[in-house]
Amino acid sequence: MLSLVITADGQYVINGQTLINERVSTLVQGLKEVTRGDSSRPLIITADAKASYDMVLRVYDAAATLGITKLAHTAQKEPTQ
Repeated sequence: MLSLVITADGQYVINGQTLINERVSTLVQGLKEVTRGDSSRPLIITADAKASYDMVLRVYDAAATLGITKLAHTAQKEPTQ
């Protein structure tokens, strides 16, 4: 299983590895490295509540480019005071 986290400050973290920028091409490259050509592995996307919707869409675009079709999306809520 693959894990991709979108942080509140706008970073992508794939299986514990932080990417240097948020471009789709960087996401594609990062996902390609961890999938090793196996697009059948499920991708779990966890977005911080403050992450932008555009950042989530970039992940879906990158996954589609690689043929990854098993996706799950979760969100981390802000802690209550």
